[in-house]
Amino acid sequence: MPAASHSIYEVFDHQKLDLFLHLLGGLDASESVLVLVHTRDVLHELTSELARAEVSVESVHGNKKAELRDRALKAFADGSLRVLITTDAVGRNLDLTGVQHVIRYDFPENSESYGYYAELAAGQVISLMLPKQATQLAKLESAHGAAIPLLMAEGFPYASQPDHSKSPRKKGGKAKGIRSKPLQNKKPKLKNKRGR
Repeated sequence: MPAASHSIYEVFDHQKLDLFLHLLGGLDASESVLVLVHTRDVLHELTSELARAEVSVESVHGNKKAELRDRALKAFADGSLRVLITTDAVGRNLDLTGVQHVIRYDFPENSESYGYYAELAAGQVISLMLPKQATQLAKLESAHGAAIPLLMAEGFPYASQPDHSKSPRKKGGKAKGIRSKPLQNKKPKLKNKRGR
């Protein structure tokens, strides 16, 4: 089996989902794609976005019923399911042989995790990286044993900076729903008990 090609795409957080969809659209639709995330919330968000885009997708996480998990894994293995999304931790306990591409939606937290999944892929290993995660890149490359190309996605409209115009802010710069002080635990007032 030929070695997989490795690449990293740096992107602002507010464009991360759009870049992911753009990169996924550039892969051969007949090939399997394993998508790795850190949390179940992100897993559910991505699964919904891909289902809305009519991509054949399933997710596997720690609380998924065994029969649903097994059905998703069987469909992924036989090619009837194109995209499988799982968390890093759960993925290590699954049989994921035969995967064409791995997309790390969340940048790997450690080099061991990166290496484990990189060995599964026959095609591309793609990682999305936020600017604040650039310091982790040197550790990853050291463990990988080579420089990993930092690429720009062709045809993707990158923003020059994060767009904060959509953030829910009030006058004074405070986000809605955020209190300036934590709630205080109020003790019930005791009635005067002198009359005893």
